[in-house]
Parts: sequence; C-alpha cells; structure tokens
Amino acid sequence: MEDWKTYDWGSCTGILEEYTGNVKATRTPEKVRHVISYAFSSSILKELTISDGIVSISGPLFGCNANIERVIFEAEEIREVTGQLFRYCSGLRSVEFNSCRMRIPDLSFWDCTSLETIVLPRSITSIGDEVFEGCTALKKVVICNPDIVLGKNIFDGANPKLEVDFIGNSEKFLEISSVRKRNEVYSNATSAGNYYYHFEESPDTTWHVNSSVYPFGRREADVVTKVHCFEDGVTLLFYADAQKAPVRLS
Repeated sequence: MEDWKTYDWGSCTGILEEYTGNVKATRTPEKVRHVISYAFSSSILKELTISDGIVSISGPLFGCNANIERVIFEAEEIREVTGQLFRYCSGLRSVEFNSCRMRIPDLSFWDCTSLETIVLPRSITSIGDEVFEGCTALKKVVICNPDIVLGKNIFDGANPKLEVDFIGNSEKFLEISSVRKRNEVYSNATSAGNYYYHFEESPDTTWHVNSSVYPFGRREADVVTKVHCFEDGVTLLFYADAQKAPVRLS
C-alpha cells in the first residue's frame, strides 16, 4: 500500500502532501523534496526521520498530533523552513538536528509540554520568536553556534527553571542577545502553496514595522534565566525585564 501521497507543482517536484501509513517509525522516501503543513497530522508515528534530499519544510508538520515522540534530521541542509514546525506536539520528547543546516522558525516548539532537553548544533543559523513558548517541562537548551541569530521572547511561558548552555564566551552571548530593533517584513512568497512571513534587515516592501528583539522578555517579572558560557566559564543571569542588565557570575 502506498503510504506517501505526493504531487508535483510547477518546478517543485516530490511534494509530500500526506503520510497515510500505519507504522510507528519511518523515514521520508528519496523521492520527497518538499514537505507541506499537516503532512503527518493524522499519523500514528512515534518516530520520524527527515532523510537527506529534503530541501523545504512548511509547518506545522503534525498539527495537534500527540503521538510523535522523536524526530531525527538526516538532511544536509533544509534551505527553506517556514511555519510552526512542531506546534502542539505534546508528546514530543526528542529532536535531533545532527549537522542539518537550517533555521528554526517562530513558535516551532509551541506547547511541546514533554520536551525536556534540546541541543541546537552549530548548523542551526537562527532561532525565531517565541520558539519555546509553553514548553513547561524544558530544563536544558544547548546552543552550539556562537553566531546564532536569536529572536524575541524565545522562552516565553517556558519552564522558569530552564537553564541554557552556550558553547561560546559571555561577551558573544551578550552581543547576540542584546535588545535591538529590526524590521518585520510580511511577504506573500509561497513554498509549495503555503504562505508565510520572514524577517530582513533592509526590507524592500510596501509595509513593515519596527520590532524590539529581546530573547528573555515577556515572562513573569521574577523569572531569571541562567546562561552558562563554556568558553570563559561565566554564568549570565537574564531577567524577564529587558530594562534590567544581565548579571555576570564568574
């Protein structure tokens, strides 16, 4: 029985529309190049491997599916990633990015209430806004790319006892996490038929607004996030209030 419903659209070939199999672990077939939203929303999958050859993904992949527990990325690079990848995957416990080069869009782990630890390797180039919102069980995030681009309110509504390991020095983390302004650019560019928005520093568009960016804001006033910087052995304390300067502990 065919488990993969695919189609071609113009120059885009191998678009995965829906997985219809009844197994609990599988991997995307070689013919698939693009995965669109809700492709796995009705599956009973507990484990999914994103094989090499995938070049674009549009989330949410699983909708409100609570079955999925583990996702493994074997793709070398996913050039286009949009949407809230794992939104409402309340059973998700593990995501292994390995060396896959990609960005993580806004709200990608929204309400993943079983996720406790996640490692973001050097191949992860940016983390969008409110990525870990509602991750109430999240205890540890490891960031391995010292030049990663951080969005705003990354840990909004996450476990207040969350700690972050940063494979870099404290000065670099202070640089990438400082309050700044950026332009939000809304575009009707499409990926396999799915609309999304993206961010640019120098927009060429008819409408945009300035937005403050601060990774640790919009939480309870007394919440403090600890960031352990491995390169120089410094721990930084970040307050929810962006007006409070981070505290450095040697």
